[in-house]
Amino acid sequence: MQIDSFENWIGILVFEISCLEFGCNISCVRVLRSVNQKLTSESRLIYKGKEIPFYDMGNSVEIKSSSKIINKNIFIYESNEGPFGFGIDKIKEVLPWNKKIFETEVKTENVLNNKFLLGKIYFQGRSILLPDFDKIISRTKSNRYAFSQLLDTP
Repeated sequence: MQIDSFENWIGILVFEISCLEFGCNISCVRVLRSVNQKLTSESRLIYKGKEIPFYDMGNSVEIKSSSKIINKNIFIYESNEGPFGFGIDKIKEVLPWNKKIFETEVKTENVLNNKFLLGKIYFQGRSILLPDFDKIISRTKSNRYAFSQLLDTP
């Protein structure tokens, strides 16, 4: 996804990691939970009766979380590869979104030095970072595959 491709967005889920605001397309979020969800032994969540991958969003974007409990606040993100659970510090709000707001009130900026962020938007005096979920999921899947290969090696 590119930073300028907001045409299918209906709102932004704003969440917090270590006092920084992040946002994602609310259309891709399936479930919000503010409870301590029990993880399986392989750091997975049960969602709709199936185990799905769970990631700590702070680790994923290389920012230290301020929360002591990584699974206290969770959202399920629906990607092209299926659902993935992400632990965050705090769920803040959902901002309504439409083309008029984007054209008149939002400025975007690319973030050059972070490979896991699409960029950031400036909206109503706020700076909201936009994670690149495709890259986060791809990197984490690659790391887990490499680790599992090491375990299988005699």
